[in-house]
Amino acid sequence: THLHLTVEDEGPGIAPEHLAKVTEPYYRVDRARSQPGEGVGLGLSIAKDIALMHHGELLLVNRPQGGLAATLRLPRS
Repeated sequence: THLHLTVEDEGPGIAPEHLAKVTEPYYRVDRARSQPGEGVGLGLSIAKDIALMHHGELLLVNRPQGGLAATLRLPRS
């Protein structure tokens, strides 16, 4: 069995062609919309690495009604 923790937002989501790449270090979907001090593109990479270190995974999917769902899936001990 696994533990699932999901965080959902109501933003624009992520274009399908970027979903597999956004967990790569320093990858930013739209640099033009970024503002100074908004980060460097490491958050999802770190979250994915932590999940993998605990034999889990980070799943990102666009919600049908808009926005993104990020699910951390970890095995129960």
